[in-house]
Amino acid sequence: MATVVDYATLKAAVADELARADLTNAIPGFIQMAEADLNRQLRVRQMQATATGTSVGNTITLPTDYREMQAVYVTFGGIKLSLSAMSPDALATNANYFGGPPIGYVEQGDGLILVNGPGDLDYVITYFASIPALSDSNQQNWLILREPGLYLYSSLVHSAPFINDDARIQTWAGIAKAIRNGMKAEDDGARYGPGSMIRPVNRMLP
Repeated sequence: MATVVDYATLKAAVADELARADLTNAIPGFIQMAEADLNRQLRVRQMQATATGTSVGNTITLPTDYREMQAVYVTFGGIKLSLSAMSPDALATNANYFGGPPIGYVEQGDGLILVNGPGDLDYVITYFASIPALSDSNQQNWLILREPGLYLYSSLVHSAPFINDDARIQTWAGIAKAIRNGMKAEDDGARYGPGSMIRPVNRMLP
């Protein structure tokens, strides 16, 4: 099997494992579907990102690579405030609240709507970003360099519709799951310390 170090060698490794010349044109699709799954399943520190800006009309436009929010901060009266997510009902039930800071945010479409407060505030958001997609013009990303096996076996799983009841599908899925679990355990250890699996409840503002 080819050593996986980039997009080209990943496609070659998938082709080698499948040993099906008729699936060459389908392999990029397997990889694309694997990436979609991994963007839903993985939440590791390499996916963490930060964005800053100024809200416009109480709206913060989310980055194009946004997957999941971690924290939202706005500056009001020179003080940095941490905002929490609220239900969409908050936009209606708090519509008459004026004069103070935002009391939270509602995620809506491609943006965050600040619940009340001034329309234009400086913000900082931390979030989980999408894994940069591999392609002929983008041969590497952090995940293929860190865990090439996860890319390989996740891609092979998506060959299932073409190879029907091949017993290897369950094996590939099991290997991919084991790698994901290992990544999560390693990430927890790096962020919270050895043996510490308890998340902190209170967050101090930076």
